[in-house]
Amino acid sequence: METLTEQEAAAYEAIAMRELGATCAKWLATGEFGQAAVAAAG
Repeated sequence: METLTEQEAAAYEAIAMRELGATCAKWLATGEFGQAAVAAAG
């Protein structure tokens, strides 16, 4: 199994935040889509 280095993981997270925004990046990382995200989406 191949895993990311700490530097690769940090770069991935930074790109996800930049390209997807905080709500989507959190969902991608955790699978969680809480009430705050639903309220923000309108």
